[in-house]
Amino acid sequence: MEKFIEFYTSKVIPEYEKNFSGMKPYIVKSIRGANKDSFGGFIVFKTEKDRDKYFKADGSYTDLGNAAYAKLKPALDELNKLGTVTVTYNDWLIL
Repeated sequence: MEKFIEFYTSKVIPEYEKNFSGMKPYIVKSIRGANKDSFGGFIVFKTEKDRDKYFKADGSYTDLGNAAYAKLKPALDELNKLGTVTVTYNDWLIL
């Protein structure tokens, strides 16, 4: 698990930030509750406008998002060799 976290923080996060402007990804660990000892990721956009450049309302990529994802994909492919990654789309607004 440590290799997964190290790769995510040193390779995947910088690739996200390089290819998706206005975005800050985070990795989090659940320490209590139903998901104890599992990990998650959050992607925070500075503004809704920044998000909308890359994602449609249904969570699918825009053309710009597809182009950015294509550049990110090699890092994600390497990450998938270190552990299982599942993605569940949710769109949260920080108030």
